Amino acid sequence: MKYIILTLILISISKYSNGQSPSEYYTIGSEFLKKNNFKEAKYNFNKLIELAPEDYGGYNFYGICLFSERKYDSCVYYLKKSIELNSLNNKHSREMTISRLIRTYIYLEYVGKLYFVFLIKNHFIRCNMSVILTKMNQVA
Repeated sequence: MKYIILTLILISISKYSNGQSPSEYYTIGSEFLKKNNFKEAKYNFNKLIELAPEDYGGYNFYGICLFSERKYDSCVYYLKKSIELNSLNNKHSREMTISRLIRTYIYLEYVGKLYFVFLIKNHFIRCNMSVILTKMNQVA
């Protein structure tokens, strides 16, 4: 029994060999994001994703960094992954991520995909409808 506990401790230490846990990477990444230091924020959110690939927050905030850098095509993957992982809709964060995905599609002018997002999610999504309608009229 002692060997099993010792092995588990050694595994957890080696997993976080630099001493930082996923939550610490989240906190550090969030601070860099607030300061618009997207390079450092992405580094920390990427580490969060590596250590906790089931954590939707890492994908969401990495996507926000990419959106802020106007890397919309790459942003879509991370926002979709966050939505997929956040099935419990913790603190309504799923709707916020869906809203970001819609804005990304608007910037990319993917009106067809925008319509698809509304249909597939099957619930009300708060967003600025006048912006969507204006954008749809511009494309049509």
